[in-house]
Order: sequence, then structure tokens, then C-alpha cells
Amino acid sequence: MKKITLLLIFAFMEVLTISASTADDKVYIRKFYTEYKIAIEYEEAQPLKPGIVPYDRSFSVIKKYCTDTFYQLMINEQVNNSGYDYLTDNYGIDALSLETLEIVSLSSGYLVSCNVNYETPIVKKKI
Repeated sequence: MKKITLLLIFAFMEVLTISASTADDKVYIRKFYTEYKIAIEYEEAQPLKPGIVPYDRSFSVIKKYCTDTFYQLMINEQVNNSGYDYLTDNYGIDALSLETLEIVSLSSGYLVSCNVNYETPIVKKKI
């Protein structure tokens, strides 16, 4: 397993419903990712059941913290497309991600980066 650095670049002013203070915004963004991680871990531990959407907890976190426009974009992505997770660049989020989460204020929003565990698939080949 190797670690890679994940850069998430968002104009968080358009994604999260945040306050006016940069320090408060960084706490808000960190709190969002912490709650999102807990929700994802819960959902991944549940068995898939026909007709049940397994993303109810993570989407309630998105709805709580993010703008309605972004929430609708994520719903549309899950229902009509590949289910890409824009919030983690589809890598997911774990303890390492939260420990290494860095939030940098930009003029247009925030740059969020973190390390993620990345496993390359094992390729078996018959010779």
C-alpha cells in the first residue's frame, strides 16, 4: 500500500454553506469531512439491500453542510452517472485523510488536500 497526496480544489464558497471568518471556515470544513467519514464508514459496513439507497447518511451530511446546488449535483451523479465522489476525488476518506487534512484559503475559496491510502490492484497472470 502506498500513500498519495490528494488535492481537492473547490470553490468552497459555492459548495459549502460557510461563514465569513476564515478560521471558522476551516473548522467548518474539517467538521464536515469528519462527519462525512463517519457516515461513509457506516454505509460501507452495511449489507447492500435491493431497492435501498446505501448513501442516506453521507447524503444527509452533504445536505447539512453543502449548498442545495451541490447536493443536487451529487444526487444526480449517484442516480444518473457513475456515482463519482467529488468530495474525495473518489478515493474515499479514512483516518489518515483526516489527520493530514490541510485547508488553505484562496481568493476564490479553499484548497483542501490530504494523504490517502492507495492500493494498486494485484494483477494475476497465467504464464
